[in-house]
Amino acid sequence: MNLDGLLHTMVSFLLKLLIGQSLIEYLVQFRIPLIFWKLNLPPKIKHFLCKCINDCLAVNGNIGRYVQHVDKKCPLCNTHIETVDHLLLDCHVIKDMYTGVNSVFTGMYNGNNLKNWVATWYANVTTTRQTNHDFIISAGFMLWHSWKSRCAKVFDHAWKSRCAKVFDNVQVQVNLYKRRVQGDITNWNNAHRQQNNTSSGTCI
Repeated sequence: MNLDGLLHTMVSFLLKLLIGQSLIEYLVQFRIPLIFWKLNLPPKIKHFLCKCINDCLAVNGNIGRYVQHVDKKCPLCNTHIETVDHLLLDCHVIKDMYTGVNSVFTGMYNGNNLKNWVATWYANVTTTRQTNHDFIISAGFMLWHSWKSRCAKVFDHAWKSRCAKVFDNVQVQVNLYKRRVQGDITNWNNAHRQQNNTSSGTCI
C-alpha cells in the first residue's frame, strides 16, 4: 500500500471510531479487502472464502432466491434453510466434523456470522503470530472441506448410493473428514516449507 492509501485507511479508521463503529465492522469494511489475498492458503481456498464472505456461494438458500421449486433445506441436516452461515457454522453435521478435528473450533465463532468471524482472524492480538497463522490455515482447510463434503452428497452420483449411510454414521463421516483435512494441511505446510527452503538457498 502506498502512503496515500495508508493515510486514507488510518483516517477512515479514526473517523469510524469517533462515530462509534466497532473494530470488527472496521475490519470487515476496510482491512479484509486489503489483506485477504495475502493469507497463506491455496488460491482455490481464498476464492472459496471470498465467495463465502460476500454471500456468493451456491447454497440452496441463495439459489432459491432466483430459481423456483428449489428445496432450500440444508442437504446435510435436512432441517434448516441452507445459508452460508448455516452450512459452515451452524449445521450440527458440520459441527460434529469440526469437533473431530479440533474440539475447541466451534467455540471460536459462537455468536458471529462468517464475515465477522473471518474479520476476527486479523483482530486477534491475544495469540502469537505463528499460532494465529496456524489457526488460519486450519480454519481455511476445514471450511473448504465442509463445502466439499456438502457437494459430495449433492453431486457425486458415484458416491450417492452409499452417501446416506455415511452421513448417518457420524463416526465414519467425522473420521473421513478429519483424515482429509489433516492430510491437506500437512501437504500444504510441507510444500510451503520446501518452497521457503528453496528460496533461502537461492538467496545464499
